[in-house]
Amino acid sequence: MGRDVCFGQDVYIDVDYANQLTLEDDVWLASKVIVFCHRRDMHHYYKGGRYKDCTQVKRPVVIKRGACVGIGAMVMPGVTIGEGACIGAGAVVTKDIPAWSLAAGNPAKVIRLLDEKPKDNDTSNH
Repeated sequence: MGRDVCFGQDVYIDVDYANQLTLEDDVWLASKVIVFCHRRDMHHYYKGGRYKDCTQVKRPVVIKRGACVGIGAMVMPGVTIGEGACIGAGAVVTKDIPAWSLAAGNPAKVIRLLDEKPKDNDTSNH
């Protein structure tokens, strides 16, 4: 875990597989975020089988520097959220999200890539 990582209330981290989770500096996980670092392997689950007997497969999750995961979002195993990316409230992140982007929805999709900050003398956005 990096420096200045912040957690909201009721954040669930997959503690049994915490060694698969990387939170870089300045990450923000808002309230009720869930981060999973494992899933069940359903390839050998059949009628009459027992769900609890399905093997658990661990997959790393990386949340890069300065990223923000919004209220109630869920991050699934094997995902990387890029530097400075923001995940919308209630999103379900099933695939990698690129740096400096906004993503939302279920499943989460990139809705916008962030622009460079305008220079102080640029008045075109005012």
